[in-house]
Amino acid sequence: MSDAIKKIGAHMGINWMGLYMLISRDVKRIFRVWVQTIASPLISATLYIFIFGKVVGSRIDEIAGVPYITFVFPGILAMNILSSAFMHSSSTTNFQRFMKTIQEVLVAPFSHIEMIVWLVAGGVVRGLLIAFGVLGIGIFFGAVTFAHPFVFLFYAVAVACIFSLL
Repeated sequence: MSDAIKKIGAHMGINWMGLYMLISRDVKRIFRVWVQTIASPLISATLYIFIFGKVVGSRIDEIAGVPYITFVFPGILAMNILSSAFMHSSSTTNFQRFMKTIQEVLVAPFSHIEMIVWLVAGGVVRGLLIAFGVLGIGIFFGAVTFAHPFVFLFYAVAVACIFSLL
């Protein structure tokens, strides 16, 4: 970290190094149990897109001039983002309570806001990983018409933040 960021953090009372450690530990955990955190939601999304998009969608005409798979895809994408973000923050908290490692975080010099930022950041990282994975699956199945990437990124981060906070 640069000295300027450390000075700003010290002036604001933010434990930047501790926050970085917690977030990096969460991101490492996401990749350590990647079958549960990444592969499982992507397989589920693939099945949803295939079943609702290709199987059911072949029997349904267009909805307001849009193919059924393109109509259904945003809901599948949002469902995966919100469930991944929610599952991350809740499973992190419950797992640490179960393993009795939450006490280490609670006695460390972190404010409540820093702990919330840590959980939300982990949920956003996991939500974005799933979002881009599901988006890739949607592109593969031809369900995506991608017109505004920055709007997509904004809403993906917003949804992940909201459901991480729940």
